[in-house]
Amino acid sequence: MILWPARARSARSWPSGGCERRSENTLRLTGRDTRAVLQFVRRLYAARDLDGFAHHLVGDIRMVVGAQHVGYNDVDLRRARNIGFTEPQVLDAGLVDAFNRNLGQHPLIAHYARSGDGRVRTISDFLTTRAFHRLALYHEFYRRLDVEFQIAISFPTRPSHILGLALTRHRRDFSQRDRRILDVLRPHIIQAYANAERVARVGQYWSLLVEGLEAQGSAVVQLTAKRPAERLSRAAHGHLADYLGASSGWRGALPEMLRRWIAQHASALKRRDDVPAPRQPLVLQREGGSLTIRFLGGGDQAMLLLTEQHLPPTPAELTRLGLTRRESEVLGWVAQGKTNPEIARILGNRPKTVSKHLERIYQRLGVETRTAAVARALTAPHAGADALDKTFGYGKLDRTSKV
Repeated sequence: MILWPARARSARSWPSGGCERRSENTLRLTGRDTRAVLQFVRRLYAARDLDGFAHHLVGDIRMVVGAQHVGYNDVDLRRARNIGFTEPQVLDAGLVDAFNRNLGQHPLIAHYARSGDGRVRTISDFLTTRAFHRLALYHEFYRRLDVEFQIAISFPTRPSHILGLALTRHRRDFSQRDRRILDVLRPHIIQAYANAERVARVGQYWSLLVEGLEAQGSAVVQLTAKRPAERLSRAAHGHLADYLGASSGWRGALPEMLRRWIAQHASALKRRDDVPAPRQPLVLQREGGSLTIRFLGGGDQAMLLLTEQHLPPTPAELTRLGLTRRESEVLGWVAQGKTNPEIARILGNRPKTVSKHLERIYQRLGVETRTAAVARALTAPHAGADALDKTFGYGKLDRTSKV
């Protein structure tokens, strides 16, 4: 629970002898300050996630406003606890405990919690130096850091939390020029934080999408207009390396052949003189399997869906695992998902006979389950697509086919 400081005063009230705060519109930035602000804003907008945003903000703010320490604070009002970090890193466990223990005395946190107004404020807006020095917060925390002055802003975040940036000094309070710079920066900081939060949310969705697709045996590549391969899941990276060669020189971009195929599909729907043919997937083949690549979406956002299919091993290939010809045939059909009764009908045996074959297969392969046996079968050395045994009815695959 937040405890309001006993001698806190309105932010509109100023110490006797102090300078009145001028209107935000009457103080113009110098050319030098403007250039520094622009450089800071450009770097801040480049942050692609919340961690990057926080570290850019704290690391770069002293380019435009001088400070002894800079803190990035996430205050949980319900638990009366602050989670954040400072630059330079000066907080130990004892100081963190002291701050959290006296958090309710902080005039800026009290103001932001009460008003929801996150604009620029200083401790001296609310407390005289004497009143500040009477606080346990000062004696147990700020005094140990040699801090006398603080300026801060906050920006919107989740309920019951205050997210903000605080700068501290020892020798002199923050000036009207410092206030004006932070006034100018605050809208950009709010927007950069919102951007980073959205990117983080998209990243979570992406992770869930990748996890779900890979659980179904597929992989995904996210495409954008600016970058041919914005995101590749680990499985997609492996598939492209396996089927297009690890030496294709596609670090940071897709292989040239795949880029041309994508461009062909992307441009097909832009034609105005004719209706394009249906969008066909690309099928790549190698020994032991095939990779089907489908182009989904279009415009500025699209993706590639990659699905690999392993060719079931032939009986000749399975005999290399130490199986007899008949055991190899049984395991081959098991690898295709056939049940014992189905295999018995195909081979002209009884289901019990198939079960006996499977028991011997498990012993020879050193496994205990049907799934483990199939996994071993799929690792059997392949003789190549041209050598597929027609016993299973595969026939010869067309390497240029479209699925």
